[in-house]
Amino acid sequence: YVNRLLKRCAYHAIEIPTAVKNIRSNAVTEVYRGSIDRAIDDALEVVENAVYRARDVYINDSTGVFNRYNTWFKTQCVDKDGLILECIALPPLVKDGKAGLLIYYDDDDKDNNIPYDYKYSHCINTTNGTKNARLMAKISETETLIDLHNLRYHNDRFQASRKLEGWVDVHLSSYIFKCEDETQLDINSVEFTYKHPEEAFKVEVPTLLLVFLPSDKKALYDEVKSVTNLCGGFQTQAAVVSTFEKQRNPDQFCSNLAIKMNAKLSKRCDMARSWEIDLVWIREHLTLVIGIGSASGLGNSSETVVSASTLLDSYGIRMTHSCFIQSKSSGISDHIMEDILEESWHDYSFDNGGNMPMRVLIYREGLSDGNFSQADNEINCIRRVLKRLKEVNKMDVDIPLTYILCQTQHNVRMVPADSCDGVKGNVYSGTVLDHSIMQMGTKMAGLSIDKLAQSNIQGKKMQMFSAVDDSSDDFLLTAQGGLKGTSKPVYYRVRLNENKVWGPIGATPLTKRDLQDCTYQMCFAYGSATKATREIPVIKYAKKLSNQVLSELKYLREGGRMFDGEIYNLRSTSDLEEKSYFVEVTDSNNNVIRRSPNIVKMPFTNHLAA
Repeated sequence: YVNRLLKRCAYHAIEIPTAVKNIRSNAVTEVYRGSIDRAIDDALEVVENAVYRARDVYINDSTGVFNRYNTWFKTQCVDKDGLILECIALPPLVKDGKAGLLIYYDDDDKDNNIPYDYKYSHCINTTNGTKNARLMAKISETETLIDLHNLRYHNDRFQASRKLEGWVDVHLSSYIFKCEDETQLDINSVEFTYKHPEEAFKVEVPTLLLVFLPSDKKALYDEVKSVTNLCGGFQTQAAVVSTFEKQRNPDQFCSNLAIKMNAKLSKRCDMARSWEIDLVWIREHLTLVIGIGSASGLGNSSETVVSASTLLDSYGIRMTHSCFIQSKSSGISDHIMEDILEESWHDYSFDNGGNMPMRVLIYREGLSDGNFSQADNEINCIRRVLKRLKEVNKMDVDIPLTYILCQTQHNVRMVPADSCDGVKGNVYSGTVLDHSIMQMGTKMAGLSIDKLAQSNIQGKKMQMFSAVDDSSDDFLLTAQGGLKGTSKPVYYRVRLNENKVWGPIGATPLTKRDLQDCTYQMCFAYGSATKATREIPVIKYAKKLSNQVLSELKYLREGGRMFDGEIYNLRSTSDLEEKSYFVEVTDSNNNVIRRSPNIVKMPFTNHLAA
């Protein structure tokens, strides 16, 4: 299964480094040999053992593979201040010693916000004392030094990254220390220690954990996901033995998994995406796009899980997620809506080099026509948060907001008027209905709100658009082409659309047509589907994550969950008018390490719900 899966990954251009290909599979594989009946109870231990094996191989180079190829393992890490950094793992210098990190640092980057201390990777012992140095590579062709982050071992040869040429084949001459006084020393001629020990950082290893489940029991799947997602903070790709073995076309099965893995492996440093879609309106200016979904337990369950997916780029593939718990309700509590906006704003601005969004587009799932008052309350809450964020970040702009309700529970169907039209009795993918019966809905709220604020917009990096149509922008969209049964459209209720009233200088208004095009194009960006999905991915992922976390809450309630020396517990407080939930992490002595209302607050997992 693993061999076939990796071959399909290579077929889909998911590259695996040469050194990693040559690591023995049994070196990083933990095999469960117990009873299937006890698999759920033993899942935690199996996952922990697999993670320890991976860290030993990739960070400590216990198999010697990286040393054999004269290279190192590149990954990401988080420092004590929460800064995410690209790094290279440097194996221990002696047996049972400590590993180190060589952190990415670019002197030529004027916008570089990485601390100066990370410029150096080693401490060199000389007769005159200790001085700082950075490990570099000398290239035979030019006898110049290049940073190790710009060097890779690929297809059995070294390649250097050059700005205009991309990756170019080179010959490695030697490794050299470049000292802070600009002198150069051969690594074999001096004694040295690591300046940044690996144990002082949280290092992303493994990036992705492949899990081959012995049965398709949901309880076992939930157990594995709770350990890896909620506690471990890394991605998993699961498959079931019986499902794989009964495939008539195993390659197609593995290709489907490879597509999901591509979304999960997408990081800021590689900008991976499955394919390109043309989100013209989102691409023209910095736009924060958020999808909010929820899931509530059945019966006596008293919690609702609210999740948000935030689009990180204009291609619709890369996302980050946040997840919160509140008392059971179809609406969203003000403090949770504030947390969602602040988390999404922070993730988006960090991923875009510190640039703040200039407009906001929110898709909200889970509210019916009878909940318009709740929608208006959420809009007012969002306005307050945006105003506060604007003041904190000293932005002299009034950020326009578009708020759309996505309704899937309705009885409206669209079918071709003529049986010769459409596909198998269904309308074509992308069919929109936005007139006649749609005009019976309410007009958009908010176009006449805040007239004083609108009168002050002109000239503050914003412009007012002329000839604004104040009619309803509601529409029905059938994005998914149906092959069986009758396709069911999604009803998009545009409750507020300030983005067609004003926007950044040089931007275009979010007209009804632009909104429909943008929404439909996003339906093609679901990481594990090769066609358009019925719902837009920011909503689909948010709902998927809500249901996933809802099924895992019991593991945090029942005495907590221990992983890698840390104990995770779900706590609640009644200080507010309603319960406020958070995850509390303690050590073995019950000392609190951290608390977070965001249930899935992990630095690396950009695409947790993929």
